[in-house]
Amino acid sequence: MKKLLCMLSLPALVLLSACGGGNGGSAESLPQPHSPVISDPGALSVPEFTTAVAKLTVSSPDNNAFELTLSGADAALFAINGDGSIRFAIPPDFQNPADADRDNTYQVTVVADDSYSTPSKLNLSIKVTACPTCHVANTSAHVTTDDTTFVTENVISSFEYPAQMQQDTAKYTLTGAFATTTNWNNLEYSNPGMAPIAARIGDASVSTCEIGGAGCDAPTGSITINNVLIKKDSITFLMSGGNGGPDVGAQVLYTPPGASAPVVLGTYNPNSCGDPVLKGDQHYVNFDTSGLIGETVQLVIFDNASSGCGFVAFDHFYQTDEPRGVNAGVLSKPLTPVKVSVEDPVAFQKMVPFASFENPVDMVAKRGWAGTGVFANPTATSWQGTTGTDANAARVGDTAISTCEIGGPGSPCDSPTGTLTSPAFKVTDPYLNFLMHGGGAGKNVGLRVMDTLGNVLLSYSPNSCGPSFI
Repeated sequence: MKKLLCMLSLPALVLLSACGGGNGGSAESLPQPHSPVISDPGALSVPEFTTAVAKLTVSSPDNNAFELTLSGADAALFAINGDGSIRFAIPPDFQNPADADRDNTYQVTVVADDSYSTPSKLNLSIKVTACPTCHVANTSAHVTTDDTTFVTENVISSFEYPAQMQQDTAKYTLTGAFATTTNWNNLEYSNPGMAPIAARIGDASVSTCEIGGAGCDAPTGSITINNVLIKKDSITFLMSGGNGGPDVGAQVLYTPPGASAPVVLGTYNPNSCGDPVLKGDQHYVNFDTSGLIGETVQLVIFDNASSGCGFVAFDHFYQTDEPRGVNAGVLSKPLTPVKVSVEDPVAFQKMVPFASFENPVDMVAKRGWAGTGVFANPTATSWQGTTGTDANAARVGDTAISTCEIGGPGSPCDSPTGTLTSPAFKVTDPYLNFLMHGGGAGKNVGLRVMDTLGNVLLSYSPNSCGPSFI
């Protein structure tokens, strides 16, 4: 039988093949690439507050380079290195699980891709167990921390894992470079020139100077941290960059009750134009939040500058009892007067942390006031609230106190009794002003000013028995 050589011509393609019968052989198949191999470590379990999870063994039968990534419901809570090491983004807390179904068992998928073969995948289940004796390690570089202040319960944001922040849309509102890229932290530690001087707490800090590799001024954007409940006297953080202008820095915002827009309580604009990284303790900054205990605020970190040292470097925002570094301002909740006048609002705000009666728990637990009777062991609303709802009631701020209403609506006015005694304080001004109403002809209701020996220096007993409010 004759053998024919057939040629099929296509645009830009010539295909030669054996046609016809006989003993014609088929073309030998090319060797197929082999997918990377991920060794299964089995079930994984780590105690709470532990960062390291496991180091996987991953290899390529063809000796190809491969990339390791994570996917799955809880992937944003972890990171994986090229050597197969998996770690938590933020050390897990057994009492506050962060996995998708909140059962302390985290699900992730490891993906190994060499660009030549079908990517390999391995599903992992990582269980977090309770550990009463464990605590978060205080790692840092070129900056000092301490074991009592820099602990998990004080952290507002660590910025360790941008992808996780982008997913948590309730806590974070991100714009610009912070919303569109996930590698806006830890970049300086891959830069041999920056690593020896760059400061950080934990594994990463942030510098907009290095986002996208476009230079210091190009990246712009903002991070808004929502619903921050103030529990301590200071918000402490690390921040550098900028040239002192208004387009780079951090702000604290507060939305008054019933208002639709927040007001700015304080702003910090760094003025340390130079190296694009944090460099040490000189970059600690704090806002004094002693006048905001119990209030909810927003924190905004922003870089709106595209020239002239238009970058910001920052790390861990904490709540602390003691301030550290530069004071960026004393913050107080605006106390709007209702049916009364305040002659000097600035001077008036100075007394807020001491005796505004806006937050009874704070006054007793942190400011040293002592309560007896109905004033003992207060809750956030046990002294107050009802006087702020009556259209005829006067007050400064959100609430005032009336013992007539401590027992609740309909309770007798005369029943509640007790005392509130301030800690000793130094008199620095000529007058002690206050609002007071109630009482009768007797001396069992009112205010006394005493010295530290117990002598009564001044006293006032109101005689305006009438409405149960000011």
